[in-house]
Amino acid sequence: VLHCRRFEYNDIRKATWPSDSLTTKLSGSDFKDAVVVFTCIEKGDTNQYVEAAVQRIVKLNRTFYKRKQVVITPFAHLSNNLEHATKAIPLLDHFKKLLQREGYGVGTLSFGTDKDFLFDIFGHRASVSYFEFPFSGKSKPKQQPAKVFKWDPIIYKAIVEKTENIQLKRYEQAEFKFLTDFSSNGKTLIEVGAGSGRVVKHCAPLFEKVVAIEINDDMHAYLLKDHAKLQNVDIIKADARSLRKLVTNRNKLVIACLQNTLGTFYGSWSEGLTEMIELAKESRGELVLSLFNARSLPGMGLKMYKSLESMIGEYSPDESNLWKGDFVTKAGYRSHWWTKREREAIKQKLAGAKVSIRAGDEYWIIHADYSNSPTTSSSESKI
Repeated sequence: VLHCRRFEYNDIRKATWPSDSLTTKLSGSDFKDAVVVFTCIEKGDTNQYVEAAVQRIVKLNRTFYKRKQVVITPFAHLSNNLEHATKAIPLLDHFKKLLQREGYGVGTLSFGTDKDFLFDIFGHRASVSYFEFPFSGKSKPKQQPAKVFKWDPIIYKAIVEKTENIQLKRYEQAEFKFLTDFSSNGKTLIEVGAGSGRVVKHCAPLFEKVVAIEINDDMHAYLLKDHAKLQNVDIIKADARSLRKLVTNRNKLVIACLQNTLGTFYGSWSEGLTEMIELAKESRGELVLSLFNARSLPGMGLKMYKSLESMIGEYSPDESNLWKGDFVTKAGYRSHWWTKREREAIKQKLAGAKVSIRAGDEYWIIHADYSNSPTTSSSESKI
């Protein structure tokens, strides 16, 4: 919720994500002195959530804003668990009608479009407010930093898969979008470092087969329990440095190492990367590699890791070297973010592939296609 002196938007094009989203008519407008509500409908959301949101807005407005104009702004980037448009749009319509019953003039933005925005926001208390539903109105209890680091699938799902960090959410969405671009029912996805299965569930319907490889005992046990009903998923506890020995069926392989798993690799990351590249070459398959940029570690990185303290522990400035991309906690967690020179060196290791890179300020997502090896070309796009 934003209290804006002025709010402008202009539709650019039909959104490309989600791929099956409905799109209302492209438009644009500007609003003066309005309460702007960025809204995202997730799977499982109900009319009760919408009604609670209206009451929350009414309370905020009576306390702080005292305005008559509300602008509902659909904003998919708040979540990677979006409800389908056929269910989301009726809930947004219900949202509008309830606000009108409360006496507000209600503006609504188009649905399913890429937009340009311009904000002029008041600087008073609560001029920017964020909340999710079910909403209790109570502050969450403060989590204490872990004393000893341990991968915990329950904590991981709660603070990573359901993160409130907007940059991390956008990054996860960019990974899914990028991987979806190269998915096919005829292909097999090999995920290195499957963790709690964030990618497995998303990709199982998109690929003919998914092979989830995880070396950590707790994460592997959770994968087995949580994904037992997925018929086309195999879950293997193994070291990815022996990847070529594990994978016997090499037809149309897409090997994925996502969410900077290479920076938290068990053992030598270089050996693991070499093994992935060699398997992709031998099978004339594809490799998708996702890396965090070292230059974003002092900003986005420290903020993200602060939210993960209950699992990874408290940041250790004495052991870390942020400018070289090394992050360490007092509980023993270590992660490496990649400098420009390191990323270029990794790109060079992909020789023989057709390489495309989706580059954000915080990350690189690399796709290496060996299907026409030894032809080599490269391109880079900014998102």
